[in-house]
Amino acid sequence: MLSSACILQGNALIAENVREGDTIEPRFLDDLALATVRSAMTVGPSVIHFSSNDDHDINHDRSLGDRPPFGNRRMARSVVYQTKDRTTYIEMFDGAPRTALFQGITPREVASLVYNGREIAWAYHLDPGQSSRIVVRHTDGAIIGYGNRHYVRWPKIPGHPLVWSGEHGRAVPSALVIKKK
Repeated sequence: MLSSACILQGNALIAENVREGDTIEPRFLDDLALATVRSAMTVGPSVIHFSSNDDHDINHDRSLGDRPPFGNRRMARSVVYQTKDRTTYIEMFDGAPRTALFQGITPREVASLVYNGREIAWAYHLDPGQSSRIVVRHTDGAIIGYGNRHYVRWPKIPGHPLVWSGEHGRAVPSALVIKKK
C-alpha cells in the first residue's frame, strides 16, 4: 500500500482520469514487476554527469521548487557507488548550510572526489543527501552515528563559539539499511 508521502508519476492519458480518493495499485515500473521488490531507494543523478556539467535536468523539475538539489551550490551530499571489483560504498560529505566556512560541496566536487583515480562501475547521488548521516552497527553490537551533527545553537554572547544542540545531532527517522550477504 502506498503512503501519502509517495509521489506516483504516470502517463498523462491515465493520470488525467485519476481523482483524489481513487485506489491505485502500481504493478510494474517499466518492465520490473513491483511484487518482486522487497526494498528500494531513490537515487539522484549519476555522479559522473557532474564531471563535465554543472547542471542536470532534475534541476528543472517544477515540483522541486526554486532551490534545486543538484545545482552548482555547496551543500551536504551523499553518494552510493561501486568500484570495478564490485565493492559498494556509501560516502557522505557533510556540511552546515548556515555557516560561512563549512557549507558542503558541489556535485562537481563530489565527482572529483569519487572518481579520484579509481575505477568506478557506477556512482549515484542519494536523493539529494543533504540530511547526511550514517549510522553503523559494529560487530560488537554498538551503534554509532556519524555526520549530521551540525545542528547548533547560536551563542548567547556574540563572538563566542556555537554550541552543539545535542551529542548526536537530530534523530534519524528513516534509514537505508545495507546488510552483508
